[in-house]
Amino acid sequence: MPTRRQVISGSAVTGAQAVLAVGAVAALSSCTTTPPVAPRAYGFNYRTLNGYRRDLVVCNAYGQTQRNICQGVFGRATWRPDGAYLAVSRGVGDDSRGTWALWTLRSDGQLARQVTNPAIGVADLDPSFGPDGKSLVFSRDTVGFGSGQGIWTVQADGSGLRFVPGAAGGITPAFNNTGQAIVYAAADGIHTISTAGGASRRIVRAIFPWQCTQPAWSPDGKRVAFVRHDSATAASLCSIPAGGGSGSVHVWRNDGIECPAWSHDSASLSYAIFDGVGQEGRRRTTVFRTIIGGSPRQSFTPAGLATDLSTWAG
Repeated sequence: MPTRRQVISGSAVTGAQAVLAVGAVAALSSCTTTPPVAPRAYGFNYRTLNGYRRDLVVCNAYGQTQRNICQGVFGRATWRPDGAYLAVSRGVGDDSRGTWALWTLRSDGQLARQVTNPAIGVADLDPSFGPDGKSLVFSRDTVGFGSGQGIWTVQADGSGLRFVPGAAGGITPAFNNTGQAIVYAAADGIHTISTAGGASRRIVRAIFPWQCTQPAWSPDGKRVAFVRHDSATAASLCSIPAGGGSGSVHVWRNDGIECPAWSHDSASLSYAIFDGVGQEGRRRTTVFRTIIGGSPRQSFTPAGLATDLSTWAG
């Protein structure tokens, strides 16, 4: 079973006409909105050509003042709402151990605290801060890469670690604007669940395993953005009401799309596009921003082979 970087399996769906069985993604609405205020800062990972350093870089919304603040970061970083800290996943020992722990670090890159202490072979990945700036939600792979995935929560000081009952098999989670619900990706689509756990609700159904990934809940709590894989190389940036129903395709590309991130006013989405298939086959990465109802515009080209975009919408 895939973990962070999903490998598309099953029958490929070709072109922008791919339709989800539940929460069908409809054509882009023609409505327009007032252009949003740009996020104050981006964070993104890039890997060196040997694939091992995986440095965390921060910059402004136009790609200026890029600063490498921390090495050895794996997967998505997340800003605390006030922008003073980030939470990241970092390896414990050699990568062959399959062990990653969560850390907090200051915006200048100084490590502040190790948040989780997983056993060997356990990977804590893709943290996301809640609106209170104290809670983190993340995915835990309990048996090394490939099985035992699920959604967990923890306080940024390391206390209160708990599994979210009903969210087994989930990855790349994010809180809603109240911190009372979580959205996550699973093999069969995009789900939401109460932070306390219980029965999840599938708001987008995948046609083939891991077709729909990387959900991001808008700051106003109304919509969930996600990436839909239409074929082995083509992808769409979509969003759907948080309660499910009819959604919209905002961008379709005949290359890769990943890491959607909302602006603070929920009026636009930043995302990364790339050529090639998978991490090792990547040749180029560019960050774009699209106003909902408008046309995409290029923001900047990150340093190196960038992955795992995050934005601070403070």
